[in-house]
Parts: sequence; C-alpha cells; structure tokens
Amino acid sequence: MDYSPLFPSNKLRSHTEIPSVYTPEEIFQLLEYIRNSGYTNKRRNYAIAVLIAVYGFRAGDIKEMKLSDIDWQNETIRVDQSKTKQRLVHKLTCHTGNALAEYVLKERPEGTSEKVFLKGDGFEIKSSVTISTMIFIAFIDSGININGRKHGSHSLRHSLASNMLSNGAGILEISKTLGHASVDTTRIYSKVNITRLRLCELEVPRHE
Repeated sequence: MDYSPLFPSNKLRSHTEIPSVYTPEEIFQLLEYIRNSGYTNKRRNYAIAVLIAVYGFRAGDIKEMKLSDIDWQNETIRVDQSKTKQRLVHKLTCHTGNALAEYVLKERPEGTSEKVFLKGDGFEIKSSVTISTMIFIAFIDSGININGRKHGSHSLRHSLASNMLSNGAGILEISKTLGHASVDTTRIYSKVNITRLRLCELEVPRHE
C-alpha cells in the first residue's frame, strides 16, 4: 500500500533546495573504495573523506586545517569555520585518528607548511574545489548508484546530518555538530527525511 498521501506534498514546497544525501552503507562503500584505491594521494584523500563523513567539516575549512589543530594527547580535533567564524572542537575517534596518522606519518610530504593536507609535491592546496572534485570523482569511480544526486564534498556533510536525524538526533545537536549559524539552516534535513518516507511503499501485514 502506498502511504504517500499521509505526507502532503504542499508542506515540502520551499525555495530552498533539498540536499542530496546518501545512506550509511553508501558512505561506507565510498570510504572503502578511496582507502583501497590506486589514487596517488589515497591516504590523504581517505583522511579528508573521513573527516567530512564523521564530522561534517566543510572542504574550505579542511583546506586551512593546521597540524596544531590536531591534539593527539587530548584526542581532539578542531577547525575554525571561515563561514561562521566559529571554532568547532570534536573528539578524535579511533577511525579518524588512524586515518590522519596514516597520512601524516606515511604519505604527507615533508616541508615547511603547517597545513595538514598538501598536494603530492608538497605545496598547499589552494582551493576547496580540489577537495570537492576529489570526492566527486571518487563517488563516480566507486560504483555507487548516483541516481541524479549531487556527489561533491557537501553531499557527505548533508548525509551526516540526515543520518543523524534518522538515528534520533535533535535539530540542536545536528546544528552544533555541523557548526550552523542558525538552526533554521539545519531544519532542511527534516524535509529530506520526510521525502524519503513519501517515496516508500509500506506493505501492510495480513492478519489471517
């Protein structure tokens, strides 16, 4: 039975575009592809993708991240948001810590730059487009069915928010995690989840 009529479409109308999101299984497939890929800078790319998928960091803020922003002793990682001028501090998980350590110790070029993520030649990444393009290409190469969805770095950020909401997180918690200046920005993800429900056909069990 189709329960779409239970979710009136006129409540979804808005001038704000609904973000493209991916399931946890698709995100895992993407990360595993990058980790095991033949990319020249695969450890760097993997660490970047993990940071966006786990914390929702923006590509531009990752580009500016310094080695001093990683506190190995206290197991925290911070980022200064250029968009909101806020500082975010998160617990460094085993997954993110290992990904960063693998890159810094085994692949990161030596040099004088304090930036965490560098190009293969040791120079700094000049544009956030470089990061978004890397994610864009990885989505395509991974074999994930894009199905008309956007697939740049922001889609990982959007997916984190949507999946947090699906797992019971509140709007305020999601807003704090992503570093939104206003909770109104975060509310768009509730529309994403309602849209998912409207597209589902639920089978009603038969009682005999």
